[in-house]
Amino acid sequence: KLGMLYSQTNKTDQQIAVMEQLTALYRENPSNSWKWKKEVDLLLAEGYAASGREEEALAIFDRMIDEGSAIRSKTIAKACLARAHI
Repeated sequence: KLGMLYSQTNKTDQQIAVMEQLTALYRENPSNSWKWKKEVDLLLAEGYAASGREEEALAIFDRMIDEGSAIRSKTIAKACLARAHI
């Protein structure tokens, strides 16, 4: 929710920092189930895109699309649309 708040208030640097921290925590403990992984990836990629880090954003969007099904996931569908805008 904090990442969404930063996104909606155009605080991109804070959005990226929080999402990178969450991603790092997940990577340290990959055996833990993580319900919000897709959402964190989407917010991180959107933050990267908004800050001009398009290559990093595209890499995340591509990974999300390859790993998921747009038909079954609203988040993956959003990633497809966001990727198309870059």
